[in-house]
Amino acid sequence: MRNYLVITVACLVVTAMSCATLRAEPIAASHDMKERVKYTKESVVRIKYLDRQLGTGFVISENGLIATCLHVVTDDTSGTKTLYPSLQVYFNDGTIYDAEYVIKRPNKLAIDTDYAILKIQPKKPLRYLKLGSFKDAADGDAVYISGYPFELLSPIFAGGMLSTKVRLSNPGSDFTYDAAYLDLTLNSGNSGGPVILIGAKREDDLVIGIQQFPLAQ
Repeated sequence: MRNYLVITVACLVVTAMSCATLRAEPIAASHDMKERVKYTKESVVRIKYLDRQLGTGFVISENGLIATCLHVVTDDTSGTKTLYPSLQVYFNDGTIYDAEYVIKRPNKLAIDTDYAILKIQPKKPLRYLKLGSFKDAADGDAVYISGYPFELLSPIFAGGMLSTKVRLSNPGSDFTYDAAYLDLTLNSGNSGGPVILIGAKREDDLVIGIQQFPLAQ
């Protein structure tokens, strides 16, 4: 399924966690996606409530901070939006952790407030994805995404390019935010997964956004 999607700006998470802004090096003519997939698989997680798989998240610090979308961890089945009372984070190797909320940014104003930060207590330092700035990305830059659609037990990957950076606003509001369109596969369950800007080598890759929702089928 081919979809356009809007990504939220990762620098919001950087600001929230007081992380330094990094800049990706120019993309190499030939880059090893196998190494990137192997590394990222260890950093992208499934988020569950009881037996229900909710969506995707990704590790942003070695001590267990997890970024995701707020709507992933929000229960609206009763018509009233409430946070799930308990969450579990599942890694690709089968490791499971209970998660607590650290930041619960309300998503009432605009798309770019739709994120949450979770915290787990890992038994050892975790592999994590470096956060960059949305300003580092330009139209035509190579990116890839990862997530757990359709309740799969292993993450899937898709690569492409950043189509268009835009400045959007909510209808009836003066609030504006940065976003980008990607022509990539996005299916149910991908929400909360990283959008990664490809650098000259794997160590230079930076998360510049969070997968959010498709604009068209």
